[in-house]
Amino acid sequence: MDKCFYCQNDVFSIIANKEQIRFGCYGFEKNILKCLRWGLVQLLPRWIDDELKILYAKYSQKRDFPGARPKQTISSYLTKYLKKSDSILEVGCSFGDNLKRLNKKGYKIIGIDKDPTVCDRKDILNYDYKDFPLQKDRFDCIYAIQVFEHISDPYEFIEWLYASLKEKGRFLLELPNIDDPLLKLYKVNNFRKFYWYPYHLFFYDGKTLNNIFKKFPKIKIKVRLLQRYGLINHLRWLIFGRPGNFNWNIPVLDDVYKFIITRVFKVSDTLLVIGEKNE
Repeated sequence: MDKCFYCQNDVFSIIANKEQIRFGCYGFEKNILKCLRWGLVQLLPRWIDDELKILYAKYSQKRDFPGARPKQTISSYLTKYLKKSDSILEVGCSFGDNLKRLNKKGYKIIGIDKDPTVCDRKDILNYDYKDFPLQKDRFDCIYAIQVFEHISDPYEFIEWLYASLKEKGRFLLELPNIDDPLLKLYKVNNFRKFYWYPYHLFFYDGKTLNNIFKKFPKIKIKVRLLQRYGLINHLRWLIFGRPGNFNWNIPVLDDVYKFIITRVFKVSDTLLVIGEKNE
């Protein structure tokens, strides 16, 4: 019997079955379920080790959509929260798009990733967070972009964050928001199958994130709504029902559109957890 990771409740509503999960969940008998006690949305049954090996072996072979091209991912807000005097760690940095950009600007950042093919053994080291040697001086700030939703034990990850930060150390976690406007506001059916991604073990909103961190009274967090995609992307989904490689930014208009989405309708495609460690 499947049980909720957090409360061990076994009563769920079905959000998506295996045929409604992207890539048909690779044929595995899994569903996206919502815990009726906590409201947490999760992939169940959870991946076992042998399944994960198969899953990630296919990761580099499968495009998100036909004709998809690799793109650089930059989180421009990071400079608002980082100081050049900080010692900074990026977890799950992949090829290091953010890390390399910020190091050129004078920040002191090292990255870790468990994929050895992206590591240069200088700025990007080949470690899973659980295996990374705890630093004596620890870090002023740790950030992870689109990583938290892949973590199989979020409590363990938060405990590791706490142990790895200095007193008053900060962290930033960017992750997808289940209250995506294309799902909640526009209700685009084609987007639903694209959204439910088999590599994501949990699907969060602001409420479930705050509930998770309540277990850690020495950590203070704020959850912010961020909207990464703009009007062009949403119009493509609404008109054509499919993703695309190019998502041009429309100056001023996109800023107004994103303000309305996040501040008026209270939805977004992305969540940012801003946290601080208090001894």
